Amino acid sequence: MKITTDHEASCFGQPVILDDAGNVMECIPGLQTALLRLGWDRCALALHTNYSRRTVEGWFVGRPVPASALNVLSDALRVKCPYANSRNDKELEVDESEVS
Repeated sequence: MKITTDHEASCFGQPVILDDAGNVMECIPGLQTALLRLGWDRCALALHTNYSRRTVEGWFVGRPVPASALNVLSDALRVKCPYANSRNDKELEVDESEVS
């Protein structure tokens, strides 16, 4: 999963949400998937993006999501899931016994 402006579907600097295969996702399912990957709920999204909970709720009923909020999600996904484009989720798991 990736949120980027480096795609032909992005216009005027508005990021688009791409699935693992690089296909453009609709906004609401894309937001839901991003939150699931990050382990965030809508309240956490509001906190991290500095928008009100009410504004965030509006994004999930079709109101436009500001580029700044998508950029926050993009950065969080890059940090949380550096191998997000990997097909093998096992690469993301850490064996606690190997951590010293």
